[in-house]
Amino acid sequence: MKKCFIISFILFSLSVTAFERTTIISSLANGEVINLGQYTCTTMPGDYSSCLGITVYSGFVYDPQHHKLLQFGGGHASTMRDDVNVFHFDSLLWKSAYQSTQCSEMTLDNFDTVTGAWKTTGHPHSRHTYDMLNYADTLGELLLMETGHALYTTCANGTFPIVHGRIGHYNPSTGKWRYSKAAAQWERYAASEYDPVSGRVIIVHTNGVWLYDPVSETISKLSAEGGPGIENTLVYYPPTDKFYHIATSWVASFTVTEFTINRSTWTLTSRTLSGMTGDFPVWSNGNAERGFVYDKVNQRIGGGISNGFYYSFDPRIGVWSKSSVTVPGLTVTPSVIAHSIAYDTVNKVVIFQIDLNYKRYSIAYRPPTLYPTSNESVFHTPVSGFTLYPNPSHSPILRVNGKDGWIPELLTIYDLQGRLVTTMKSATPGIWQPSHLTDGTYIVSYKFANRICKHKLIILK
Repeated sequence: MKKCFIISFILFSLSVTAFERTTIISSLANGEVINLGQYTCTTMPGDYSSCLGITVYSGFVYDPQHHKLLQFGGGHASTMRDDVNVFHFDSLLWKSAYQSTQCSEMTLDNFDTVTGAWKTTGHPHSRHTYDMLNYADTLGELLLMETGHALYTTCANGTFPIVHGRIGHYNPSTGKWRYSKAAAQWERYAASEYDPVSGRVIIVHTNGVWLYDPVSETISKLSAEGGPGIENTLVYYPPTDKFYHIATSWVASFTVTEFTINRSTWTLTSRTLSGMTGDFPVWSNGNAERGFVYDKVNQRIGGGISNGFYYSFDPRIGVWSKSSVTVPGLTVTPSVIAHSIAYDTVNKVVIFQIDLNYKRYSIAYRPPTLYPTSNESVFHTPVSGFTLYPNPSHSPILRVNGKDGWIPELLTIYDLQGRLVTTMKSATPGIWQPSHLTDGTYIVSYKFANRICKHKLIILK
């Protein structure tokens, strides 16, 4: 049975300052893109790889308590810089939070194999961070979910051991790193996501699901079964209060795994989503890692930007959509660099980085509104009793059976790109004639009191 969604409210315990919007970003229209400028940096002496390598297989996260983006990455085969790179919305510039450990200090004697950090500075060894960065608002800290990954430095100081280090805690206010008591138990290619309800972090890899408490610095394993592939993304979706592991990298087929967590018992259930429709993101049985984030305004998971398309997903109805992304002034069809993507909750836009001829650009994009959403901050929970039939429809008539005998007067029809196709008013209560709709899949929307009902409709004539 198809479901209707009832509007409810959810409150998080995040305490933030009321930041001013950045006019050049906040004024973007739906679907509009702006180039925030080229990122430049100075490679430190002795590092034979460019400082731009901080983006290689790496990402950044949004810091809501300071309205900044925090980036950490690089590592073997890219760059050895170990500074936290910070994007400032007031100046639209990236700036290092502190000076990196210098190449002259990157020696085996100076490498702490327990914490995965340099002894002289306390900075973690640079590494590909994939989807392993989180911001814990309970502590006001950036979390690096595993330190210590090392093979060799691009400073040519020898080969370093690969160690499963600790969880790195970085305080943006003090500029200092500290390290957890517990050692990481997952592989370095895992995906992770901060749970704003519990203040914990969920970590997913092929061989399990773990829970990290950044306050007590303890780790527990929730399941021996995780999500497929490596270097993929985990996103928390408030409307369903579930986590979604999106596998586009090192998978034979595109896969989304849904994780439901019982926070009372800390038990977990998972299922692979089937029956998804629409335009799926680019995937590969090899490297095709593309980050995703939660778009609070449109209440969709979005990202995966590849070859000029932004992909978004509504788990409530199982529909993927794509929207064209063109960057003014740049002759490139943009693709996000790995996990270098975040959602700015102040300006309500997606920020991501792209590469063009070995130059890095920061891009702001306001995703188009694909389906009607409330102006309030809401999420939806299922309510039974609403059906749309026949579906798939071969019939010249369409019926909606409402809860307690109620039936809507008006249906609004959208295509899978979120474009309005038509509205239909019922001449006979509960009966519509969709004869003007061509074969295909549509989204049917209607309202009932404080409820928003959406159904996926397939027309086959």
